[in-house]
Amino acid sequence: MSYNSFNCIFFFLPLAAILYYLAGWKSRRAAQIVLLGLSLWFYACASFQGLVLLLADMAVTYALSRVCAGGGEAESCAGAILSETGKEGTGTAPAEGPVETGAAGRRGTCGQRKGRGTGHERGKAVFVLSVAMQIALLLYFKYTNFFLSNIAAAAGRSYTPLQIILPLGISFYTFSQIAFLVENRRGTLGRVTPLEYALYVTFFPKISEGPIMLPKDFFPQIRDPEPVRFHAERFVRGMQFFACGLFKKVCLADFFSEAVTVGFENYRNGTTGDVLITMLAYTLQIYFDFSGYCDMASGAAELLGFHLPINFDSPYRAVSVTDFWRRWHITLTGFFRQYVYFPLGGSRRGKVRTYVNIMIVFLISGFWHGANWTFILWGILHGLMQVIERALKGPLSHVPDVLRGIVTFIFVSIAWLLFRADSVGQWIFMVQRFPDLNFTINPALAETLRIPGLRAVLGVLHVPYTDQSVFLLSAVLLLGGGILICLWPVNSQRMKHEASRKSLFFTLALFMISVISMGKVSAFIYNRF
Repeated sequence: MSYNSFNCIFFFLPLAAILYYLAGWKSRRAAQIVLLGLSLWFYACASFQGLVLLLADMAVTYALSRVCAGGGEAESCAGAILSETGKEGTGTAPAEGPVETGAAGRRGTCGQRKGRGTGHERGKAVFVLSVAMQIALLLYFKYTNFFLSNIAAAAGRSYTPLQIILPLGISFYTFSQIAFLVENRRGTLGRVTPLEYALYVTFFPKISEGPIMLPKDFFPQIRDPEPVRFHAERFVRGMQFFACGLFKKVCLADFFSEAVTVGFENYRNGTTGDVLITMLAYTLQIYFDFSGYCDMASGAAELLGFHLPINFDSPYRAVSVTDFWRRWHITLTGFFRQYVYFPLGGSRRGKVRTYVNIMIVFLISGFWHGANWTFILWGILHGLMQVIERALKGPLSHVPDVLRGIVTFIFVSIAWLLFRADSVGQWIFMVQRFPDLNFTINPALAETLRIPGLRAVLGVLHVPYTDQSVFLLSAVLLLGGGILICLWPVNSQRMKHEASRKSLFFTLALFMISVISMGKVSAFIYNRF
């Protein structure tokens, strides 16, 4: 059940809101039980077998979490190291300045805790086992064919891929469960009931594509002592979020996706103009697609009185790759920062170790996105750029932000072309077209970005034109307009969403335009991850 489907918009979401608030009049627990049932229903619509796997995974993980629960003397050395939260900025690549506190400052305490009984050691072992199980499941479902195919290729043998169905949202709910296990081991969560845990993992607005919600952001909301009641302002805010996200997906992402599809289908005959249009179209498609999903997820959550963390903050305004990752997929960046970068030592162990830590984080980030060398290289390139920016921080500080922003956007766009490519070879072939400076456009590609009536307008203005000049002008206007939308308006989750006539009209207009434009349900890009 996709957010951009009629079933979800006109049946599931209204029914979910009605049932949830009706149950809320009885008790908060009743509302939570209903919400859990709705979340399981939502997931089952994608795959019943996937739901069975998810339920089994949650049951085993929750049982193990009770054995390895931390807090007090039960916290292990591993838990102490993982509990480092140094104040190093807001992105994956930290701000300058070593942090002296954290795990290193607790080594003495950690050492004193050694040997406090078999219960401590058992809890530590179960904690490691629980996290390893999550990683193993992710590796099996997502990367088995990748590993086996590369092993077969190295051995010079053919390989027939196994028929392994990737469960919906496994990358997202796996990371959510790892975060829970770590915080549970630290002892920061208190007693978590099975119902609370099940809601945390399966909460339907976030389970398929995130955002990756950490326990500290979710459990306080379901433990709110206030009774569950309908709030008109939050409901309106949710509708505005959802309408904005639906418009991004249906009217923008799906529109640019046509150019991307044609561009990659004809890449072998592509000119500089074709590759440039394809690259920019995908740069816009992936932003509007994923950002649109997150807006709809936030809207669905707000309808039920929940708040999801911001996942995007105008990423194409970034003036560096480091800044880009403070703005793009913020919750993923935060997860890697807290549970990978800090435990590795962050920036506290010298420049070389800091650079190595950054590369490890982005190697994992690239691999997390998909089982292909394109994703791995994409992550490595982003890591390298951040290392270079950090090493040249002094000289780069004298470069105007506008120029830095342009260079960052160009790099990010070229990297997105790799992200979308089927292979590294395909990406290299397309990038090699840039030096040709041939801006002739394939008519099939131009047709996807055609502005109806543009020739008539040029004729009225007595502007001479050719077919190619019209094609190019249409592409420039539409792609330029898409980039302007990314750069100019305030981030949707930072806007003031007021229940005024003006905002109501704007929301209804976006919603009606989107619904009228809806054809077949197109999958979200991040559903594959």
